[in-house]
Amino acid sequence: MSEKTMKINDVEKFFDEYYGFDDGVVKSFDYIFSEDGVCSVSMCLYACNYELGGGEWKKVTLLVQDVCEARSTIIPVTIHSKIKILKFNDGFGLEVNTDFGLIPVCLESVRKYSTCYVLGGSVEVFESEWSQ
Repeated sequence: MSEKTMKINDVEKFFDEYYGFDDGVVKSFDYIFSEDGVCSVSMCLYACNYELGGGEWKKVTLLVQDVCEARSTIIPVTIHSKIKILKFNDGFGLEVNTDFGLIPVCLESVRKYSTCYVLGGSVEVFESEWSQ
C-alpha cells in the first residue's frame, strides 16, 4: 500500500485532480487531541482522482492541524458541492459541501452559512489505495 503526503503548495493541485472530491464519500470525521491539548481534525474520504482516468477511487485523508475553530453540526456523507481550501491570515482550513452561489467564499460567509468547516494552522493530504 503506497501513501504519499504533500505540502500546501501541492494540496490545491491535488484538490483539482479530485475535482474538490465532488461525488466522494466522507467515511469519517474525527477530532484528535494530543497530550498537550492541541486539536487536529482528520477527515477520511473515498474519492475518485479524475485526472488518472479510468475511475480510480482512492482513500484520501485530509488532516487539519492546530485547529483553532471548527463546526461539524452536519457531517455530509456524499460530497455534492466540493471541499474548498480556505486561506486566511497565517492559517488554512477546509469547508465541506456548502454551495455559496454568488456569495464570496470568505471567512465571514463560511462562519455564517457552513455547517461543516475546520480552520487551523496547516492542511495535509494522505492518499492510499482503498482497502476494505
